[in-house]
Amino acid sequence: MPVLPADAGHNVRAWQRRTAPACSDGPVAPGPRVAVLASFTADPLVPHLGTPLHDAGTHPELFMAPFNQIAQECLRDDSATARFRPDALVVCARPEDRPAVASGKREADAGDPRTLEPLAATALDAARRWGALLVWALPPLPYEPSRGVGDCGDPRGAMARAVASREAVRGRLAVDPDACVVDLEDTVRAVGVRHARHPALFRLARVPFTEDVFFRFGGELARVLLARNGQGCHGVLADLDGLVLDPAAPFAGDSAAELASALDELPAGRRLAYRTGHPVAEARRALATLA
Repeated sequence: MPVLPADAGHNVRAWQRRTAPACSDGPVAPGPRVAVLASFTADPLVPHLGTPLHDAGTHPELFMAPFNQIAQECLRDDSATARFRPDALVVCARPEDRPAVASGKREADAGDPRTLEPLAATALDAARRWGALLVWALPPLPYEPSRGVGDCGDPRGAMARAVASREAVRGRLAVDPDACVVDLEDTVRAVGVRHARHPALFRLARVPFTEDVFFRFGGELARVLLARNGQGCHGVLADLDGLVLDPAAPFAGDSAAELASALDELPAGRRLAYRTGHPVAEARRALATLA
């Protein structure tokens, strides 16, 4: 039986105290509104996402969307998730939670790129319509017994299809300014596969992971959301050579105005420093073009 990690227990108790009606200190400044859509029961994530956001000085409001209703919630602008009006939309979809797989049809296309890529596109479209940031959680690789040595060398085998599915979605979202990606496989690997799964709890309540996974995953999500909002960043160091001065720099010459515009969008109060190996006079001329 998995033991509740000490740090995870702290998050649970802290969140219980902060959300208790008796602990209300009156009106507080509104914080980020975060909606979580998952193909499994993700309620254990709430304290591990809410506590680090609260500790960073925000007052988050979290909403757990209906279980395994990702596409349905994203397609309707009158869904419970849409009415919540989220600032961030966290989506956790595992191919093995598809009805065909859950019912025992193990040969279903659980790792086919066509399984998750359209769902990611649907979630991204919903996030754009609602003015929210999409945070997509890449699912961990499936925890299935090997189907034999032949599957290891089959480019259409179970593991190969799962990897292709993950990378197709990563490639689609990595270049989109309205989306961020976190990887649950990193969390599972850090905890260890044997300690990351909770088969009994999954059978009873469709909770696939142990508390340690939710603890680490919530911390990763919080760091992404805080970084996206400019929190936790005290300064920016720009490589002046690689950005402007070198002949092959992407913002050399007429493109310097594009970089200047991007620097103007930095949050107020963030210090900006430049690194260069060129002569001071040359660096100052380059900085003058960015002013």
